[in-house]
Amino acid sequence: MLTVLFDTNILHQEGLYSTRIQRFQRLLKESECKLIIPEIVIEEYRSKIISIAEQEFSIIKKSWDNLQRKKLIKNDGGMFSYSLNSNYKDCINNISTSIDSWLKENNVEIYKISNTCIDNLFKNYFAGHGAFREKKSREDIPDAVIYDAIINIAKETKLYVIVKDDGLQKALEEIENVECLTSLDDFLNIDSIKETTIKLDKKESRISNILGYLGSTDAGIHLESYLNGVGINNLDNTFSSDMINAFYFQDIPIIEAELIALDQGKEKEIYFYNPSYLENNKFCIYFKFDSRASIKFSCRCQEDDFDDLPRRLSKAISIKETDDSNVLDVSGILDVEFLGVIIMSNISQEFTPQELDIHFSHMGSEQCEISCAVDIESVDISYL
Repeated sequence: MLTVLFDTNILHQEGLYSTRIQRFQRLLKESECKLIIPEIVIEEYRSKIISIAEQEFSIIKKSWDNLQRKKLIKNDGGMFSYSLNSNYKDCINNISTSIDSWLKENNVEIYKISNTCIDNLFKNYFAGHGAFREKKSREDIPDAVIYDAIINIAKETKLYVIVKDDGLQKALEEIENVECLTSLDDFLNIDSIKETTIKLDKKESRISNILGYLGSTDAGIHLESYLNGVGINNLDNTFSSDMINAFYFQDIPIIEAELIALDQGKEKEIYFYNPSYLENNKFCIYFKFDSRASIKFSCRCQEDDFDDLPRRLSKAISIKETDDSNVLDVSGILDVEFLGVIIMSNISQEFTPQELDIHFSHMGSEQCEISCAVDIESVDISYL
């Protein structure tokens, strides 16, 4: 059994219901892995989700108040506000309940904050060691608590730490018995984990047969036709900073970014890969395709910070000064790669490959029992 620990940014990135989380849950339920999450990580995640909910409810209330103030809707005597407040309370309670239920269902071990060695933490705090990037860096205290947990857990067992924070990852590289990975996808692609997943699939030959079909050329043709026919979910929307992977901009302190897909209405050549079983007759397959996109962002830097960019990329963007001499506005048309996932429900394990092919040929129509949910997960800026 492999022991795994999640850092805060991994939970923020994946949430509790992504396809990768669902694939990982299968390993937990089969006792192939054990998951440990520091208490501070759970509370930071809980706080962030509640904060998002608060912001959304605040926007709704502000919009409603504006409509009433402009007399575009009748005054309802506060009934809407009362209902909104009631829904808000239910939402906040549901957030905490769903997080606690997920932890319990997956037998997640919570490493308590009270287990932290305060003496060691503050020695590192004043010395700038461990997870502290510099002396007396208060913003690094949460990472220091996680760092202390990892040191203690790794004394007893080899620990796979999934962490995206560069500073914390660098500190962990010096700890024996710890292997760092930067994403849940990296963990699921470890050779031993892939072999375990294949063994689990082979336990039920029907699952293996369905996965074989999903990886076939025929399935790819039907799925590509479906996506090009119905349109790809969210492609008309604006993508924000947390969905944009901009390798060449990683050393540039971006304040905020917005990216909008171009090439609308054009059929796209789509590459499908890694079909996976989730649970309850649900499967998923990942996909990616090339496109063009308009991007704009602000950054706190100087123009010469862009000198090391690849020539094709630097030619594709324009840089403008702002009223703040330390902030630049950047915009341009770039080559990008969209990465997404299709989650397919109601795939009966009784289906033969021939029956599956018939259903997939009618994907999106009433004749097809299989339902699909399509999501764009991220956008890679792909200048090489």
